Amino acid sequence: MKKTCPSAQRPKKRAPRKRPKKPPVVKHKARKPAAKKKPPKKKGAGKKAVKKKAAKRTGRPKKTSAPRRKNAAAGKPRRARRTK
Repeated sequence: MKKTCPSAQRPKKRAPRKRPKKPPVVKHKARKPAAKKKPPKKKGAGKKAVKKKAAKRTGRPKKTSAPRRKNAAAGKPRRARRTK
C-alpha cells in the first residue's frame, strides 16, 4: 500500500447481503356468478339512427353493419374471423 493515494488507506466497503425475495402471495378471486353478469348490450334501431345522423353530418354514406353485407364472420369474435 502506497501512502500517496488516500483511497488506498481505507479498505473497500462490501455491498450488504441481499435478502432473498419473497414469492408473491396468490389471491384467489371468487368467480362472479352468471346471474350477476351484465347482459350484452343490444344494438337496436337507436344505434342505427345515430349512425345515420353521423353520416348525414359528415356528408358520407351511412356505414352498413357487416351482417347486412352477408358476411358470416361478422358476428363471430375477432379471433374466430382470422383464418388459421
